[in-house]
Amino acid sequence: MRRWLWLPAFVLSLIPYAVTTGSLILLWTPRQCPGWAFYLDLPGVRVPAPLTVAVGFVVWAVLAHRGLLRLGRVVGWLAAAGVGWSSVAALGAALYDTSAGGRCGELWGKMLSPPWQALDVLIAVLIVLAVRTERGLVLRTASAVTALVFLATLPTGAAVLPRVTPAEAEGCESAEGERAFVCAVRELLPASYASLPDHRLVAEGRTWCEVIMRDSPEELSRVGGSIGQSLYSGSIPDALTAICPELGRWRANKELREEEENDRFVTAAERRCAGLPPHRPLARTVTRARATAVWSDYGAIELAEGEIDVAAALDDAFENGVVGTSPGQVAILTADEAMHVCVAVEVYGRRPPVETRGWRKVVETGYTSRSGRLAFDDERTALSTNGPGRYRLRVHMRIHDEEDAGQEFLIMVFPGKGGGTTRLK
Repeated sequence: MRRWLWLPAFVLSLIPYAVTTGSLILLWTPRQCPGWAFYLDLPGVRVPAPLTVAVGFVVWAVLAHRGLLRLGRVVGWLAAAGVGWSSVAALGAALYDTSAGGRCGELWGKMLSPPWQALDVLIAVLIVLAVRTERGLVLRTASAVTALVFLATLPTGAAVLPRVTPAEAEGCESAEGERAFVCAVRELLPASYASLPDHRLVAEGRTWCEVIMRDSPEELSRVGGSIGQSLYSGSIPDALTAICPELGRWRANKELREEEENDRFVTAAERRCAGLPPHRPLARTVTRARATAVWSDYGAIELAEGEIDVAAALDDAFENGVVGTSPGQVAILTADEAMHVCVAVEVYGRRPPVETRGWRKVVETGYTSRSGRLAFDDERTALSTNGPGRYRLRVHMRIHDEEDAGQEFLIMVFPGKGGGTTRLK
C-alpha cells in the first residue's frame, strides 16, 4: 500500500482554498437556471474536498490497522468518488444549462475552470492508488495517467490563474466595463470577497443586477445583508451599470415611474385640501390663504425665518401637544408621520374672536418674528406679518380621517406681546 499518497492528496485539496477562499463561496444565485439549481441541491457537492480526504484517510487507516484491507479499500474508493463527484456533477449540470443557451451558459463559463476540475481528478487518482494493495501494470498505468493529467493541466492552470484586482490597482481610474465594476466594488465588500477572482465577482455582480430588477424587497434585503451593502441605492447599484447596461435603463424607468406616482400623490392631496370648505373669519383679515397640502415629516410641520432649527420649538410643542415656538421658528405636531396635512393661514391686524366649535384642539401661543416672513421648508410663504416683532399664533386642528390630507390646520396670526401658551380647547 502506498499510504503516503494520502498526504499529497490532502495538500492538493487545499490548493483552491489557499489561492482564493472567495472562489469556494457558493453563490446564493440564479436558481432560474435549472442545471445550477439541480447541482446545488445534490447531496455532497457542498462538502469541502479537504474534509472528504481527511475523513476518508482516518477511517481507512483505522480499518487498515485492524487488517480490514478490503473494507478500507472501499472507504478509499468512496472518498475518491466524493472528491470527484462535485466536478462530475458540475460538468453535467453545465452541459444541461449550456444546451439551453442564454445567461445560464454564461454563468457556467465563468464558474468552471479546467485546472480545478483536473485537480479533483488527480486527487481522486491519488486516493485510489493509496488504498490499492496490488502492484504491477495497473499501478504503473494509473501512475502514468496521473502524471500526464497533472503535467497537461499545468500550462492551462498558469494561463487561467484567477486574477484578483485590488481597489487601488493601476488604471482603475480610467477602467471601463467589467474592470471598472471590479475596481469600484472591491473595497465595499466584506473580507470574504477580498480574494474572490475578478471573473467570479463579475458573475456575482450580474446576479445582483437580476435581483435588483426583480425588485423583491425580501430578496433585496437578504442579498444586501449578505454583502453588507444596500442594493436599493448607493455605490453598488451605481457600479453595476458598468456590467449591466440594462440595469441603468431599468433604474431610469423606475425613477420616472416613481416621480409620476409621487406627482399623482401630491396632486391628489392638493385637490383634497382645496376642496375643504373655506373658513369664514369673524373679523377682518390682513391676508389669508386657503388650505394647501403641506408634507408632514417626522410627525410635524416646520416653519422658519431662514435656516430651519426647530429643536426648541418642538420641545415647546410637546408640552401642549399642538404648537411650539422659538424666535424665528415654529413647529406644529401632526397625527401621523410621512403624510400631507391641510394648512390654512389667516393674518389679522388685531386679536380675532376665539373659535373652538368644530375643532378638536385649539392652542394659542406667543411668537417672536425676526423678519416678518415665516415659510415652510419648501420655501412657500406661510404667512407675512407686519414686520419683525411679537405676535400670537392660534392653531386650530381637526382630523377628518386617517387618509392622506385627512388632518386640517387653521393658523391665525395677530399682534400680541404675551409669550405664554393657552389651551383654548
